[in-house]
Amino acid sequence: MPNDTDLCRGAPRTAVHQTAAELGTRNTEHRSAPCTTAAPPRGRSALGGRLVHSGKGKRVQPPWSPPEGTAGPQLRLYNSLTRTKEPFVPQRGNKVTWYCCGPTVYDASHMGHARSYISFDILRRILRDYFKYDVLYCMNITDIDDKIIKRARQNFLLEEYKKKKLPAENVLKDVLTARDTRGSSTSSS
Repeated sequence: MPNDTDLCRGAPRTAVHQTAAELGTRNTEHRSAPCTTAAPPRGRSALGGRLVHSGKGKRVQPPWSPPEGTAGPQLRLYNSLTRTKEPFVPQRGNKVTWYCCGPTVYDASHMGHARSYISFDILRRILRDYFKYDVLYCMNITDIDDKIIKRARQNFLLEEYKKKKLPAENVLKDVLTARDTRGSSTSSS
């Protein structure tokens, strides 16, 4: 009995794999030819259909098509109320409207923002391309004016402070003063 990885370029053996010895034939073509699938019995495809042979002795698989009468893929979503997966049914035919909260931006862009855009875009494409829904997608980007203004003011004041080129003793004194006033203002609120 051959080892478990001797067929199909190291692929593990499955129930479909059979060696030439197991078939009772001397099929040396299978072992020398590039193989990406299991070795079916001589003259048959893995699904039982007849193989088509070309003039040069190479076998050609017939074209595959899904069984007739099978429905397209159905999206099922987890319903946290019933704690079960239920079929997704759009309210208006095949049209899906999707509103998504995006990032809250108050500083420079970073990878967390990109993750949000990419993740939801992948989900949108799956809905459109695989499940064939007509998707209207809207993502909100929240900007916090107070935080943006405060950060800009801090950056401006820091640059102005650096331009003064104060001695280290003065800088240390200012830092300690800022720390003490900040600590007292947060504890009183």
